[in-house]
Amino acid sequence: MASYNDFQLPVYQNTNAASTLIGRDSLGELVTVRLSIPDIILAAIFARQNVLLISDSGKGKTQLVKDISHRYFGGSGEKGLSNFLKAKRDTYVAELFEFTQADVSGGRFDSRTARRLDLTKVSRLVNIVDELNRAPPITQSDCLDLAEGSGSFRGDTYELGRNGYSVFIATVNLDKNGSRDFSGTFQMDRAMLGRSHLTLDLDHPSFSPTEEDEAILDERGYDTPGIKSSQLKDLTPFILEQYQIIKEQSKNLSLERKIFRYLIGRSFGFCNKDSLNDKQGMFPDGCGSCDDQRFCQEVRAVSERTQQTLMGLPYGLGIVAELKHGSPVGFSLGDLLLESFRFTAFHGNLNSRLVNDQYHGRSQAMMDHVVSELRTILNSIYPFINQNYLEPEIVKYNQGGREIIALPTMADALNRARIPFERIRLDEVLSSKGLGNSWIQQLRKK
Repeated sequence: MASYNDFQLPVYQNTNAASTLIGRDSLGELVTVRLSIPDIILAAIFARQNVLLISDSGKGKTQLVKDISHRYFGGSGEKGLSNFLKAKRDTYVAELFEFTQADVSGGRFDSRTARRLDLTKVSRLVNIVDELNRAPPITQSDCLDLAEGSGSFRGDTYELGRNGYSVFIATVNLDKNGSRDFSGTFQMDRAMLGRSHLTLDLDHPSFSPTEEDEAILDERGYDTPGIKSSQLKDLTPFILEQYQIIKEQSKNLSLERKIFRYLIGRSFGFCNKDSLNDKQGMFPDGCGSCDDQRFCQEVRAVSERTQQTLMGLPYGLGIVAELKHGSPVGFSLGDLLLESFRFTAFHGNLNSRLVNDQYHGRSQAMMDHVVSELRTILNSIYPFINQNYLEPEIVKYNQGGREIIALPTMADALNRARIPFERIRLDEVLSSKGLGNSWIQQLRKK
């Protein structure tokens, strides 16, 4: 049984609270757990989800992925379970998995048959590509296959990893200020954003190391600059165990998960300005024609990759938070889903025009706002939950100065007692935000 301390990275330092979860312990006491960027990545690794790290240079991305390779997967040496590729202009993904076997004794060499597939490297559990956009587009395209957990050799496709587990982690240096000071880089293939379950912008204030973290690194006073190596450690048995647990948990399609899926799918994809009520044709430029600046213009129906992220990452976050706390904690699935959704800011779901005009190109800043709004919407839906289905309507009334929400069956009793009340319909709650509500029927009591 591994502990949280076992997963502490030896060199990379970042304790900033990238995510805050509030739950209850076994005694019912409130517990607050703050997760850092290394914690978020660990949750993704538990859930077998790809991670893309982006930022300007100097944010420690290379040290971070090197630590992950060494501390979690035993490094990339002969006995390691990670493949590590430093991208360059002449980099080829085939270098990771192929080798040449020549029989010089016969005096003949056939390049067509001398190439061999290194099955040991094929079976490794994580493939890491550092500075991905230093590789030309054709190599970046090959990395898309790594992200899908597959490769090809002599026309045949093979699966990476083992027992269905293979994770891809990449780093990218982005020239965000337009100074064009990243010589030797190529434009990043934007398809990689879609292949990455999580894209973490390490320039975002809550994703960057704190001043205290930087002071700790200064105090260590390493004699030589550059990337530091650390002791090799293999934590893959525990990682694979958590993956199997998450895999089983994700099969539980609870009502809360169904509500969240419909909300970010069908509700976000609805547009009452479109003749087909489909936002796809209006988004994003057509969304500025609404008279009122409603939430619906900020985000569209999420991609399938986003939905895949939300299948496993919420449970990964819960496991890491429990490890960090040191004892069992019960977290709301809704909160775990919301926090997981925050890390999909680059999946193409946000209104790019608003990202540029109102958030100065900072997608994560806009995503944090969207998640805050979504939390409010979810809280307005929860009162309609009646055990395992949704009520289409609730009643609200005041008693002794307190506002009380009740099921519609209370209406007759309130009438008899001559207590005034208000009927609230769920479809109207969603419509007021410009969100679709047709899915409500699917979750009503049959």
